[in-house]
Amino acid sequence: MASTKLLARRSVAAALGLGVALGASVALSVSVPAGQAEAAQPAALAPVGAGQLALGHLGSIVVGNYGAVVGALDPNLRRQLNTDVLARTWADFQRAHGSYRSHGEPVVAPRGEMSVVNVPLNMSSQRGQFQITFHPDGRIAGIYLLNA
Repeated sequence: MASTKLLARRSVAAALGLGVALGASVALSVSVPAGQAEAAQPAALAPVGAGQLALGHLGSIVVGNYGAVVGALDPNLRRQLNTDVLARTWADFQRAHGSYRSHGEPVVAPRGEMSVVNVPLNMSSQRGQFQITFHPDGRIAGIYLLNA
């Protein structure tokens, strides 16, 4: 049985120096009969596609287009995260790390059927990291703003 767990913390974590996380706890378990694993599990997004998708969502957050990001959330995450929460969390992250200046290249790590993308953030006071997890169809399963 393959199991993927994505853990999320509230914006209080930023005050504790643990990073700001957006999202809900999600547990996904997949059970596949022996010998059918490759055929039964959807493939993760292609690394280039996942990286570009991550940069698009980061760009939407930076310019304040929170609705574009919330619209791409999976149903579990959408129950926990709305445009107001995303806006407040981005503002909290900038208060803790300084204003956004730029970002580095996305690094994609497949995790079973999911694609986890990490993007280094260059903020005015200290570095940060944007992490986003995608389902194979491109829906967002997890989204985090972390200390670097």
